[in-house]
Amino acid sequence: MADIFLSYKREDRARAAVIVAALRKSGRTVWWDEGLTPRQAWDTTIEQEIAAAASVIVLWSPRSVTSEWVRSEAHYAQDRSKLVPVLIEPCTVPLAFMLKQSIDLSHWRGSPNDPAWCKLIEWLDTQGPATEPLPLHDRRARRLRWPGRKMLIVAAFAIAALLAALFIYRSKADHGDAPSIRVAAFDTLPGDQAAASFSQGFAADLAQIVTSGGSKLRVLDGTTAGAPATIAADFTLNGSVRSVAGKLHSTLTLNSAADGAIIWSTNLTRPIAEADAMHHEAEVRMGAVFVCALDETARDRSIVSVEALKVYLQACEALPSGDDLQTRKLLRDVTRLAPDFAQGWGTLAEWNGFIVGESDDDEPAARKEALDAAARALAIDPRNSAAWVARGMTRTQIGEWSAAQADLTQALTLNPDDPIGNYFYASGLINVGRTNEALDYAMRAANSGPQFWPKTLQVIMTLANLDRIDEAQAMLTAALKTWPDNDNLKDFAGTLAARYADPTKAAATLDDPAITAGLGSAHVHLLRLEADARAHPSPATVEAAAGAIKALNAGPDGAFGAALNFMVVGRIDDAYASIGEMRTPLRNAPYVGNPSIFFRPYAVKFRADPRFMALAAKLGLVAIWKATKWPDFCTARDAPYDCRAVAAKLVNRPPAP
Repeated sequence: MADIFLSYKREDRARAAVIVAALRKSGRTVWWDEGLTPRQAWDTTIEQEIAAAASVIVLWSPRSVTSEWVRSEAHYAQDRSKLVPVLIEPCTVPLAFMLKQSIDLSHWRGSPNDPAWCKLIEWLDTQGPATEPLPLHDRRARRLRWPGRKMLIVAAFAIAALLAALFIYRSKADHGDAPSIRVAAFDTLPGDQAAASFSQGFAADLAQIVTSGGSKLRVLDGTTAGAPATIAADFTLNGSVRSVAGKLHSTLTLNSAADGAIIWSTNLTRPIAEADAMHHEAEVRMGAVFVCALDETARDRSIVSVEALKVYLQACEALPSGDDLQTRKLLRDVTRLAPDFAQGWGTLAEWNGFIVGESDDDEPAARKEALDAAARALAIDPRNSAAWVARGMTRTQIGEWSAAQADLTQALTLNPDDPIGNYFYASGLINVGRTNEALDYAMRAANSGPQFWPKTLQVIMTLANLDRIDEAQAMLTAALKTWPDNDNLKDFAGTLAARYADPTKAAATLDDPAITAGLGSAHVHLLRLEADARAHPSPATVEAAAGAIKALNAGPDGAFGAALNFMVVGRIDDAYASIGEMRTPLRNAPYVGNPSIFFRPYAVKFRADPRFMALAAKLGLVAIWKATKWPDFCTARDAPYDCRAVAAKLVNRPPAP
């Protein structure tokens, strides 16, 4: 076995050969896929070599960043702390790998004394030699985890809940530890090239998507030449695709292998020119639904009937729609049809947990249903992580912070890669000023399952709040290429330019109609004034911004937004006055008014003000800090004051007359 496994794109072979030769000259053994046939490549040889290697060098280039094979190997290496990323040409590294700094060999010309080459050698020295591979029967724990491809996102954050759902349905057939889907060749008409092109690759793509979501659902390819007409599986995915009058029409069905009954179906129609986008949409929709409903953790095949399975699949597909009434109705029907199905109750609890955090009108009823459903789930299965996440989601008061984090900790103990659990745990840490810790959990959420914009945006915002502006900007630029029509990403692009980054360069972003379209002219105008006040602080520029802030955030309902804006332009007295005018208390939830604004870079003067610790004590933050850990700004070398000493004085201060 070789010390180093080299991952690269075939078009970069000449450059890879130079690096391999230099590594071998330095006394290291290197494995790369010279001489392998495509079939051999993903049978056993690569798996054995990458498992045994101490280091996995990934050569990033404009070509390799789009390669699913290279990304797969990079994910495998990163999960096992083996990844050594190397840039051979300037390019934007995929989102999941941006936080690991790459060694830049784009200008290396083969010298063993080049500083970049020396840095690579030093890094490899810390990794050690190769190890013997696991026996074949033990290698399952180290299988490659395939990342989702850059997919068309058809849903908001609620779809991430699908990736945590674990279903307990199994057919009577036994095909090993994991349920399986056979992807059959889709029905197309002879000569219909658009339909034939659309139908290619679903088996491989679905396999990548479901395994990247943490599922071990087996996807079997029944489409290849010479494949048996029937492959033993629990379910069969069938498709019918036609191109008519410039449009593609597809009907996809999931059939029970036992009796052929249709248990789920979906229809998609798009112009032929959008065939690739439609292919991606189908992958995302099917992957999310299948991961939600057909995971491998089956224990009792008698718990869920086929009728309940059909309804649960409908619920999984409805989750991204944001239709609270329809989604809850379907999930309630699932629990009625399968009252002993723990994950049905857990998913119902999580969905209500989202509603608790974002809707004041429905909050009491949603909170009660979330807690009741979580209790039912845990009574059936105390290890149901979705139920523990839901409990934490319902604890939205600052005083409930410790209890919320305890519930989320329990969920992550049971399922460390739970994307929703990691997302909310990171949010809780951010809300109390522990942003450095939060980044790890935000990254874990972003890397669990297929890419979804809310998870990526949380990482970007966390980087920005740690004043790592260049990294945040690079990640945001890549995200906007993946989701070019997402207004939330565009909004933060304007925010990043005006409030975090060099304000003298903000105009380039704020003048870009691709970014500002749909953001609202008043909002964009305020961002321009804030950037101007930061770039050229004077009574005139600050007053101009303050006037716009007051106009845009009038009254108590706008007080929270006004406080944030006043911090940006340094009007600290106005910021404190606005906090005092708020009618709605700050909350411990990721998408409502919460204390996280106090710990952003533009709030440094707000925190340094003597009034801040008194405000933090009033909100309950000081009590949390005393019981757990102090926030980042209190432990920094440039802390504005001794937080512990100030907090002690607040406790001993006599009451006001």
